[in-house]
Amino acid sequence: MMHAWFDRWGIMRSLSRYFRISLLLPVGRFGLPIPRRANITMLTSVPIQVERRPHPTEEEVAALHERILAEVRALFEAHKSALGWANKRLVFV
Repeated sequence: MMHAWFDRWGIMRSLSRYFRISLLLPVGRFGLPIPRRANITMLTSVPIQVERRPHPTEEEVAALHERILAEVRALFEAHKSALGWANKRLVFV
């Protein structure tokens, strides 16, 4: 995680306009350009068995895609309260 540093004196804006490129100073851990620590939660589930076909049809691909999304949704619903997301809803776009 990085935090933005806002230049209240306009130095970065002047330099950016002079060099015709957007300049930014990423500020992270200890004021250095090192990202801050962030918790990462990863869940795994049982593998989905897929039968390999040389030329799958669109219906087979769509069915497998729906199956994968259903498994991800079930995994999210099973563990969301442990992460403090009990009121959240998973939406696939």
